[in-house]
Amino acid sequence: MRNPIRWQNGRTAYICVNPGIRAHFQLIHEVLQHLHSRGVIDAFTASPETLISAAVDFIEPLRVFVCDATDRQIEEKFSRKFGEGGVVEYFYNMCDIIGRKQKEFGNDEFKKFKAQQADARLEQTERDISDLQNSIVTVVVESLKGTSKNPSRQVRANLTR
Repeated sequence: MRNPIRWQNGRTAYICVNPGIRAHFQLIHEVLQHLHSRGVIDAFTASPETLISAAVDFIEPLRVFVCDATDRQIEEKFSRKFGEGGVVEYFYNMCDIIGRKQKEFGNDEFKKFKAQQADARLEQTERDISDLQNSIVTVVVESLKGTSKNPSRQVRANLTR
């Protein structure tokens, strides 16, 4: 274990908490299922050592993150969420970290969540661009209508509103 302090600090480190433990169990299942379906291991007949070795290699991005991340980064990803949604969010955050290297990783629900998340970001970006365009038009029109002797001062005043 590369950062045992985070495990030993329990609740205050956001790793060794009830939702986190449940999410880790889900992750182990998902990793073994993924490796089995890709023919990397036979999860039913492989020795425990083989299973552990394959799983540990596969989750290396998560191990590195937990070791190298700042306390704030750990808190952002894994702070306690109440209810069943907390376990799911914790699990998805681990899948996301692993998925940066293992592109095919994640169950159908996780992939659907990622697609919805991307759609939501796109919609928000479109709203932001529209708001920005409207603001620019408003500033330009108000500046052109202005009777100020110093139009550049009027433009600056409109932009800072």
